[in-house]
Amino acid sequence: MKKLTVFLLITLLFIPISQAQEINSKKLVYGKFRIIISGKIIPLEPSQNVKIRVFIPQNYSSISVSPETWKIVKDEYGNKMVEIFWKKITSSQKYTIIVTLGSKAFNWKELPKDKDVEVVQYKQLTRNLLPTEEMKLISFGNEDVLEKASRLTFWVHNYLKYDENYSGILRSVKEIYESRRGVCSDYSLLLTSLLRFQEIPTRFVFGLAFNPHKGFVPHSWIEVLYKNKWVPFDPTWLEGIFLDATHIKFATMPIDNFTEVITFKGGKVEWIKEDAKVEILEYKEGNPFVCYFPEEVKMKGNSVYLLNISCKGEGLELLKLISCVDKKGKPVLQIFPTEKFLIVNGSSNFLFAVKSRKLDKKVSLICPVILTDNFGTTKSINFQISDNSDVKEILLEGPSSVVLGKEIKLQLPVEGVLFSANDSMVLKGKEFKLKPKVFGIHVYYFLSQNILGKYKVDVVPKKMFEIVQVLKPSQPRIGEQFNITVTLRNLENMYQNGVVYVKWDGENKTQNLIFKPREIRNITIALAFNSPGKKLIEVGVRDLYPNTYFFEIEVFKQESLEKKAFSFLNKIMEFLKNLFEFIRSVIFTLFSF
Repeated sequence: MKKLTVFLLITLLFIPISQAQEINSKKLVYGKFRIIISGKIIPLEPSQNVKIRVFIPQNYSSISVSPETWKIVKDEYGNKMVEIFWKKITSSQKYTIIVTLGSKAFNWKELPKDKDVEVVQYKQLTRNLLPTEEMKLISFGNEDVLEKASRLTFWVHNYLKYDENYSGILRSVKEIYESRRGVCSDYSLLLTSLLRFQEIPTRFVFGLAFNPHKGFVPHSWIEVLYKNKWVPFDPTWLEGIFLDATHIKFATMPIDNFTEVITFKGGKVEWIKEDAKVEILEYKEGNPFVCYFPEEVKMKGNSVYLLNISCKGEGLELLKLISCVDKKGKPVLQIFPTEKFLIVNGSSNFLFAVKSRKLDKKVSLICPVILTDNFGTTKSINFQISDNSDVKEILLEGPSSVVLGKEIKLQLPVEGVLFSANDSMVLKGKEFKLKPKVFGIHVYYFLSQNILGKYKVDVVPKKMFEIVQVLKPSQPRIGEQFNITVTLRNLENMYQNGVVYVKWDGENKTQNLIFKPREIRNITIALAFNSPGKKLIEVGVRDLYPNTYFFEIEVFKQESLEKKAFSFLNKIMEFLKNLFEFIRSVIFTLFSF
């Protein structure tokens, strides 16, 4: 029985206030805070009926305000604000708002339902939210709301680079997308555009959150409506479904316009706001996940191992594996993929293929693999490597591209496990039917005993031609000419020029053909090899996107005359056998009437 160790433990520990500067904000499940919001009004000319409205944390437990002429009001979206009033000011007037609150981490299953929400305003694509054509492709996918929001949160987090030079600059999503840089509000704007284009109700959230380098800072994130609950996602800091307790909500809006208001009669005033100050009174740490993995792994040199890390909980998780290195700085283990992002909504399995290098015969070693997660936790797995095996790498044959929603069929020589590098898909067997949910490059790995295979496919919106099948020769030999037959289908209701090509051993053959509307045609191309061994062949057709089919064949040496004669006699015998079976079936059919 394998020994298992807990990777992430859910713990609720009281942390002394003196250690607050060392907190890992992503692990906070509860925090008690005191927030001081202050500023001053400077009359440049005497003014009357001066009124300001200031956003405050929505879930405060106590509040005190100076001066005393204040009240709680709500804006048009239902957000609570403090309204402070001065009948007349002739000198500088300070104000201070002190709120205390207890903040819990957001877990979507524990959130209250919002049954009366009017979703229309949360689906609108205003001018600054209009996506480009490229962005529309990114947003497409056959997913549920949580899957799509999680995937796009990860995409935005990786696509943009945080750049404070864009702070305070209002830009459209097109400008954000093209610059690939921005601050938290830009991350939220880009994610909102992608989600609303798919008609997913999305709203902006403005507030404070804890930055490990700067403490509490103004921050923006988003929420999507799922099963009448507003589920949070933070693309800047890669959080979602579960959101840590340092995210303190000041306002939610259908538009990205966090504006506080000042009004006055006559004269002229200047409003100076100070940065909010946050005191951490107490907090508790925890983790949204519990993950299990083997503490030690024994494997042979030049072999492959399927590593399974099982996680339970709620939220977004990104696991990364880093191999130990030798004296030259080269990794001892190859890991496929090196990182994996998944939604953990209950339980999920993270699969990795680990391949060891070939060892010197009398050498054995222990290679620690470093495992890090989205919460900054670091663990290690010790791989004990000894002796040698003989790993066999194979090519998984299939098309290089497929239209979204279409099925891919893969057939392997032996039974094994096929898993995706993109999502949680795991299949067992030797025949597989794949149906990727979203556009983009999808990578699959196949493991069986000591066999490792890889398959990559590009999921595209449209193709003009479909490679239906490729017929290969069984035992081609050096110097002999052999044929490859490609079955090609014209997917359009019009005549099309089809350019079909085959590439092998640095050679290239091309055929230009005219296809009738919806025509299916077999194209035969003759090839020859000058050397034996495994050969990679690429069959393709020029299309809107790369449209190719890769496969391997084994090229053998020339047969002797005796073997050729024997092979010829075998073919004659096979022909006579098939002819006899055909005649017998005809006679049986005639006498059965």
